[in-house]
Amino acid sequence: MVTKKSTTPSKTQHARAVAAKIAETINNGLSSSNIHDNSSVNYSNTTSTYTASNSNNLALETVTVPGLREITPNTLTPMIPYWDSSKYRIEDPLNPSETIPQLTQQQAERATTVYEGALRALEVTGKAFDVTKEKFTVIGKHARVIGQGISASTDVEKVKGLYLAYILHLSG
Repeated sequence: MVTKKSTTPSKTQHARAVAAKIAETINNGLSSSNIHDNSSVNYSNTTSTYTASNSNNLALETVTVPGLREITPNTLTPMIPYWDSSKYRIEDPLNPSETIPQLTQQQAERATTVYEGALRALEVTGKAFDVTKEKFTVIGKHARVIGQGISASTDVEKVKGLYLAYILHLSG
């Protein structure tokens, strides 16, 4: 049996702790300038355990991402409309049972209108997520540009310092 226990903060644990801090900041409406403050990061809840046995059974750790909806096979059933296929059993195709679920034309049109409206709402919600995804892409690009600008300004200041040292050397 192979067991790995992590008791000191790894990069993954640090990332989880920072993500939790970001989520807490967002949820509490605090300024984003607080997100890099690691003074209140609690690593005790981020300790991970991986266990592998000789039978190749692997116990995976549970990872919770703030803001991400959890979907597992166990949570699917409540998300799916109930449907009993046994009610649609047809014994004789030429003599269908009147107990098969049915709708009037008006009921079908009303239900179709509702479902088409729901599909449009989901489509527009998806477009909102697409816009948000692009916004995050641009925020990342903006941050990288600022980082490059800071690097460039640091390089400029280094050159100024070298030039000043050169001038002082010549005069000295």
